[in-house]
Amino acid sequence: MAAVAAGAGIGMAASFMATPGIRRGELVPILSDFTVERHNITAVWPASRRTNPALRAFLDMLVERV
Repeated sequence: MAAVAAGAGIGMAASFMATPGIRRGELVPILSDFTVERHNITAVWPASRRTNPALRAFLDMLVERV
């Protein structure tokens, strides 16, 4: 968001990321007619490490809710 606000170009972001900048007047929504609904979350961690039990429980909870 900082790069887009600084003039680096057009960006696409989740509303929770863009809304603060829009409210401050740093960002301007464009192409609003082409918004998409997305409900995906991606979790990435090094393959060389075991899965953290707390992370696994969190991901399992998200899967149940979707």
